[in-house]
Amino acid sequence: MPRFLIITICLLLVTAWAWAQIQEARLEEPFSLTGDVISVSVPGQGLVLALADRNVAVHGLGPLWYWDSHQWPSPMVGQAVFATGQRVRYQGRVFYVADSLSFGGTTLRLRRDADGLPVWHGQGLYLPFKKVQPRELKP
Repeated sequence: MPRFLIITICLLLVTAWAWAQIQEARLEEPFSLTGDVISVSVPGQGLVLALADRNVAVHGLGPLWYWDSHQWPSPMVGQAVFATGQRVRYQGRVFYVADSLSFGGTTLRLRRDADGLPVWHGQGLYLPFKKVQPRELKP
């Protein structure tokens, strides 16, 4: 009996800890930013925009395979970008998660309006087996 009680208490503690971790991410107000790209990580993963008063990292741009499958262009350093999305507070930090990006005459929708999930959600089931050729970024 004591062994069962100890296991039950441990499971409840782990569940409470996991629930607290899930609940820690909080949506804040939406954002609209216009700035020049000063840094691009792996295309599709994130970029840093220089605004008039600060630099902002924009996240949630999606996996490279999704960008390649749609033949989307990558934003380049120095290019003006307009980004919209949602601020998310997680572990005391604010992250800017993009819903859409506009640059060079192209607008890319990154999240579904109905539920806020990424547009690539559920589409990568078979793609990890597809060999994706790296592409060269040209200025």
